[in-house]
Amino acid sequence: MRHCKPCSKRASRSLLGLPGESTSGNREYYLASVADKVYFAETALLPLTGLQATYYFLGEVWEHLAVELRVEQMAEYKTLGDQLVRTSMSEAHREMANALLDSLNAQFLADIAAARGMTPAQVQALIDTPLLTPQDFLQAGLIDGIAYDDEVVRKLGPEVKAVPLRTYRRVRPASLGLGRGPKIAVVAGAGTLVPAESGWSAMGQTLGAKTLAEALEQAAADDTIRAIVLRLDSPGGSVLAADLLWRAVKRATARKPVVVSMAGVAASGGYYAAAGASKIVALPATLTGSIGVVFLLPNVQGLLAKLGVHAETLTRGRYADLFSPLRSWSAAERQTVEQLVRALYQRFTRKVAEGRGLPPEAVERLARGRVWTGAQAQQLGLVDALGGFEVALQLAKEAANIPAEAPVQLVRFPRAPRLLPALLQRLRGQSRAASPWPRGLQRLLALPAAPPGPLLVMPWVFDIR
Repeated sequence: MRHCKPCSKRASRSLLGLPGESTSGNREYYLASVADKVYFAETALLPLTGLQATYYFLGEVWEHLAVELRVEQMAEYKTLGDQLVRTSMSEAHREMANALLDSLNAQFLADIAAARGMTPAQVQALIDTPLLTPQDFLQAGLIDGIAYDDEVVRKLGPEVKAVPLRTYRRVRPASLGLGRGPKIAVVAGAGTLVPAESGWSAMGQTLGAKTLAEALEQAAADDTIRAIVLRLDSPGGSVLAADLLWRAVKRATARKPVVVSMAGVAASGGYYAAAGASKIVALPATLTGSIGVVFLLPNVQGLLAKLGVHAETLTRGRYADLFSPLRSWSAAERQTVEQLVRALYQRFTRKVAEGRGLPPEAVERLARGRVWTGAQAQQLGLVDALGGFEVALQLAKEAANIPAEAPVQLVRFPRAPRLLPALLQRLRGQSRAASPWPRGLQRLLALPAAPPGPLLVMPWVFDIR
């Protein structure tokens, strides 16, 4: 389960689970379990062995490279900095990581148990067996048979036909009663927050504050739009980008209701932006919160010296080279950076308190950089409701005084980019895709190369599988 983002479990009566092959079957089986019937092929490899979370620590790397990595973070649960400079988990990090895994595992077991008519304890006992082969799953009652795709289709009977995608494409939405009624805007963005336009980089997909702010402004200015659903999937990123997007959300809410729908992750800068909305909806397994700040700045002077590169810096002004990557900080300079990080943190918590209607002291207890699951965040008052896009849409209709059963038109902002330029940009950004390193480690290694300065990023460089 990549970042452990289990799906909202809804299915029609005709849904069949047909998993294939993987060295970890947790995500695939979890998704398939909600189907009326689940079949495995005879040689399907989908071990159901339970969730595991892997965190990487680079503390010893910099010593070998003669690099001093300067990190200031606010506060103890803002553990992205820990992953860069420590060699093991702090107690706060371990506490948070176990709490996240407990919450996600409880959902994982409960949903499978409900789908298969078992108790969570029974599912856990089966996972601990473990379940490796299709025969294991069949004997445990977790699948309904062993069959290949064509055999499953035949089991459905002659009245059921496979419908190709091209047939669906020819169906006009209006013929099904869609595209009618009041308009609700859907503004969607995913990726690491950057101040400019959305796109792709070496870190993967980027969510541009400029792109989404313009989309929100267009939706808010359109008098035919009754409400806005903002779909966010972001671990955070640039402080400036988060603040620009928060301001755009606040400006839009001054004109009409804005409901945030969180996808797999909307944390740190992603949560900062969401805090300005009228309502926030998260999935139970959404990773959110992470209200904190981290400041990264490498000193590469030692590395350059090893390579035979030497530099001399001339300055005018006491702090002219405060953010230079070619020297260490004095005690007074470190204190100056600490004050900057604290000021940014206080601004973050103040905006959350205002947006959520919570006392500042309550936000401080929930903040400190700690990541919460959506289920935990809802209990703590950081989100308003649990569910997916449909729940957010219902709240938007309610806020806009549209009857719950009334059809609505969904108007999407921003417009989809032209295919060829978007594809080329994505290919450039994903040139590292063939790397043998785990994705979490790739992202962690890329962080010190990012522009130095404060970041609103959750400790997202880990895998839960």
